[in-house]
Amino acid sequence: MMKSFCASLCLLVLGSSFAALPARQGSAEKITRTWKSADGRALDAELLEYDANEIRIKRATDLQIMKVPLSAFSKEDQDFVGGLLHERALDESLTKGAYAEKITGAFVQATSKQGLNYQLYGNPKWDNKQRYPLVIWLHRLEEKKAAAGKAAPGRPATAG
Repeated sequence: MMKSFCASLCLLVLGSSFAALPARQGSAEKITRTWKSADGRALDAELLEYDANEIRIKRATDLQIMKVPLSAFSKEDQDFVGGLLHERALDESLTKGAYAEKITGAFVQATSKQGLNYQLYGNPKWDNKQRYPLVIWLHRLEEKKAAAGKAAPGRPATAG
């Protein structure tokens, strides 16, 4: 049960939606590359926006902006955008995910739906160029009872 909770917690922390956003939100970095169509034709363009279905690019030759289905591009380019989507999902999960309010830069105590006590620590100043530790500290119920002066299984009750 605890393993499935841990897996669920990790998935919820890492999960997020794939909404179309600028290629590098909050960054001046441009992504310019030679894109290849599924039939092998090349196109030099800057990536402006992307989601799981289409990209918006600015063609280098005439600066025309166009939306193109991702399926029209080569597998290599589709994988490139897929990598960007994955990276963005990781970046956004700590600021918009289910546990975002608990990412404060200090340990935050909470209890899961299954009654498991835990503390969560994460850096709220998430940056898409760096990775930060996310610490989840799980507590056993016995520790809580022992701290309250009650006997935990295998331990005598404390005098008090």
